[in-house]
Amino acid sequence: MTSAAIRVVICDDDPLARQTLATYLNHAPGISVVSVHADATSALDAVMRDSPDVLLSDINMPALSGIEAARWVAEQHLPTKVLLITALSDLSTTAALQAGAAGYVLKSVSPGALVDAVRAVHRGLAVVSEAPFRSLFPQVPDGVRPDLTAEERRTLNLLCRGLSNAQIAETMYVSLSTAKRHLTSAMRKLGTTSRLSTVLEAQRLGLDDMSPE
Repeated sequence: MTSAAIRVVICDDDPLARQTLATYLNHAPGISVVSVHADATSALDAVMRDSPDVLLSDINMPALSGIEAARWVAEQHLPTKVLLITALSDLSTTAALQAGAAGYVLKSVSPGALVDAVRAVHRGLAVVSEAPFRSLFPQVPDGVRPDLTAEERRTLNLLCRGLSNAQIAETMYVSLSTAKRHLTSAMRKLGTTSRLSTVLEAQRLGLDDMSPE
């Protein structure tokens, strides 16, 4: 008998982040994204209506913040676990957990670490990201596309479709080490430090659907 999927509601005011988070979680075995929302008010309505297992919410949003949303869920004594995600490294861990959140992770974490965090809070564990956060896009100015090789562009395209390194290697008919080398080189040129931030930057620069020249 298989266990029921972990049901997740996503809340982030960045449309690219919403789409990317939903893609990664929907590709993870045993996790199902119930709905995605651009603001905490509509996300909390979904929490009341659908009773998801986990609310994955950005912290810094207009109107109602992720911390305020976590506090509201706790005050209502709802069973939904709140996992906060942020692009800021100076957030107080104590403030997040005192608000009732089960934990928080940085947007620089890997997709695998994000999935693990969702599963952990669902099991009742507290999760706090340990990865140091630099900047999601520290090197590439707005509108400037880095000089990528055809292989690097193809690798980014496949990464944005949610493929793992092994799947990228299989699709490109190259070894796993070669696929990793292409990805590492592309990330260096983009100035990113994780798969999630790489996807967001590739989408921001319009590199996610570019065909190799």
